[in-house]
Amino acid sequence: MNERIKFLREKCLSSKPEIFVERALLVTEAYKETTGKPIIIQRALVLKKVLEEMTIYIEENELIVGNQSPKLRCPPIYPETGANWIFKELN
Repeated sequence: MNERIKFLREKCLSSKPEIFVERALLVTEAYKETTGKPIIIQRALVLKKVLEEMTIYIEENELIVGNQSPKLRCPPIYPETGANWIFKELN
């Protein structure tokens, strides 16, 4: 294992797990803004808002760049697919 991989592995393993809410907030805002429109239009506008407004994070030493959260082990929430898994994962 090379030094870059060792560094990234240790960084990941030493990171505290968290949940990142930026995407969930954007999705919630988009659904509120499109209340009353057909669901297919709402979903399209939700995707548009997420793609236009969500922050992209790039970490040091990444070869494949771009992340949906500012930290390692910090996944975004997808409210449109359900959120019951969150409680199990937090334990």
